[in-house]
Amino acid sequence: MLQELCDAAVDLVPGAEHGAITVIADQRLQTMAAVGKYAAVLDEVQRRHAQGPVWDAARERCLVLVEDLATDIRWPAYQREALSGTSIRCQMALPMLTDGHLLGVCSMYATQPRAFDTAAADCARVFNVHAALAWNTLRRKGQVQAALASRDVIAQAKGLVMERFNIDAEDAFALIKRLSQQSNRPLVEIARRLVHFHHPEGAPQAEGQAVIRRSRESVREATRC
Repeated sequence: MLQELCDAAVDLVPGAEHGAITVIADQRLQTMAAVGKYAAVLDEVQRRHAQGPVWDAARERCLVLVEDLATDIRWPAYQREALSGTSIRCQMALPMLTDGHLLGVCSMYATQPRAFDTAAADCARVFNVHAALAWNTLRRKGQVQAALASRDVIAQAKGLVMERFNIDAEDAFALIKRLSQQSNRPLVEIARRLVHFHHPEGAPQAEGQAVIRRSRESVREATRC
C-alpha cells in the first residue's frame, strides 16, 4: 500500500524523480517506501544528522520546499552530505496528517534546482491529503481486525477456563485478567497461550503448562476467600 502511494506521488507530481514515505518513531526516521536510488539514502542522512526537510515537515506540520540544495543553508550537515553523495538538488517534504495526527512524511526529490513550481506544490498537497486518508483507512482497518482477533482468542480462552475449572464466564475472565497482572503480560497473550496449550500445533507446551498451573493456583486462592 505505502509503496503504491509512493510510486503514485512520483508519477503524479510534476518534476518528481525520487520519493519516499517516512515515519518518525522514538525520534528516529524509518523509510517505509521509496522510489529511486536516492530517497532512502537521504532519509538515512537526515536520520543520522537529526536535521533536514523531513524533520522540519514533521515538526512544523507544513510543506517544506528546498528550491536549490546548493544554496539552502538551513541544514548544514544534511546539505553537505546530500550534495557530496547524491545528484539531488531540489526537495519537497509534506506531513501526512489525518485529524491532526502525523502518520508520516511524503518526500519528493529532483536532480534539477527549482524543479517544483507552485503547480507542483499544489499537486503534491492535493495528492498528500488523499494519500494520508488512504493510509489512515488501511491503518484503522488493521486495528479493527487485530481487535476482533484479540476478542476471539480471549473468548476461546474464557470458554476453556470455564470448562476446565467449572466456573462461570465472569469468573473465567477475572482469572485470565489476574494471570495477566501477575505475569505482567498482556491479557491477549495469556489467552493465546491458554488456547495454544489446548490446541498445541506449533505452540510452546512448557509455557502453556505454566499458564494452566498458575490458573489452578489462582482458582485455589479464590476458593479460599
